[in-house]
Amino acid sequence: MNQETSITEQTPAERFYKSHLKRVSEYQKSNPEKCREKCKKYNERLREQHPEKYAEVLQQKREYYINVRKPKIEAAREAAIREKTAMEATSVRKNEAIDKVKLFTAMVDAMEYAKNETAKLEYIQMQQSQVSNITMEFCPY
Repeated sequence: MNQETSITEQTPAERFYKSHLKRVSEYQKSNPEKCREKCKKYNERLREQHPEKYAEVLQQKREYYINVRKPKIEAAREAAIREKTAMEATSVRKNEAIDKVKLFTAMVDAMEYAKNETAKLEYIQMQQSQVSNITMEFCPY
């Protein structure tokens, strides 16, 4: 069937073939155990009765794995690694931001503490000067 041929332009044989493929696919999806068993028996028979053809099938499977499956697996693995790296970088940036906020908070706290200590020292010095002024008034010598 040509790519340009629409569904309405299909011959009866083409329609039958397409519907047959659809029914086979549905059967295989609904009966995976039977299909697995049938495939296993076929491979055993092929290995015993036609070793050359079996070797050919194995070679095709190897080539399919090398040319199709393996690149997809590697691409998925690389994508996962890139995603993990991006997540770790985001996490590092978040941790750095948290550290900066903690540092800023600690600096503000230290400044507040210093202000309070300075105020306390000034108050103590003021009290001492008042005491010394009072003692000077009563005891000039």
